[in-house]
Amino acid sequence: MIEFQCPHCEHRIKAQINAAGIRSKCPRCKANLTVPMPDQVEPLRHDLLLEPEDFLEEEPVNKRIIDSRIKDAAKTGVEKVGRIAKLTLIIGGGGFAFLILVAVLMNLANPDAALKSRSERLEKEIEELRGRNKELEQKVALTPKVASGAPVQDEKKQAVTRKRKSPRTGDITMISGGSGYLAVDSKSHSRMMKLAIAKDDIGLSQMVLQGKIIATPIGTKVRMIDPGFLTCGVRIIDGPHSGKYCIVPVEFVSGVFN
Repeated sequence: MIEFQCPHCEHRIKAQINAAGIRSKCPRCKANLTVPMPDQVEPLRHDLLLEPEDFLEEEPVNKRIIDSRIKDAAKTGVEKVGRIAKLTLIIGGGGFAFLILVAVLMNLANPDAALKSRSERLEKEIEELRGRNKELEQKVALTPKVASGAPVQDEKKQAVTRKRKSPRTGDITMISGGSGYLAVDSKSHSRMMKLAIAKDDIGLSQMVLQGKIIATPIGTKVRMIDPGFLTCGVRIIDGPHSGKYCIVPVEFVSGVFN
């Protein structure tokens, strides 16, 4: 490549050697110009680190070389920035201000330092959140534990509890719906539901005669034995079938009478 100066704005322009003699435009002032022949300008050097004797030229040329190296260092990272710092020590003049600039560029070119700083900030935020959680845990630990409806001694208020929607194991409840028939086991319950959907009264009557299902009127009290999601196991505690274990859909039991 060759490097020459625009005759109008003195902007430094780089061009390929095979472009010599071709008319072009200055990228800064847009003036028309002709790329000079290689023997009319010095070829552009490609070395990254200049030797001390190269700085025996006039000061403006040195400044342009340094500015070019600064731009390259900002793009390529710490290695080239370190080389520019060495050049600055060789030049001497104005070195203090330039070293400050190099230090800033090195920080920008070092991603590890930025990640470390961000990690430290995140760790500090995590510690603050842990402190807040610890304070909340202490407040919860000091909160009086009360049973349903019991008075809170410190506040002299009545504890408010939500009524349970479904009975638990051991609770006394009652049959509140259904066809009046309960199956004695899960298999019989499944067959009874199929016959009920098909409206097969004969099949239901046969199951009654076999003792697979029993007739229980709505309102019969039962004790919850095995709560479930769709069906539950209960034991009848009143009526002619008292003591009998049955399967009943959960929507057909309601109320707690303990």
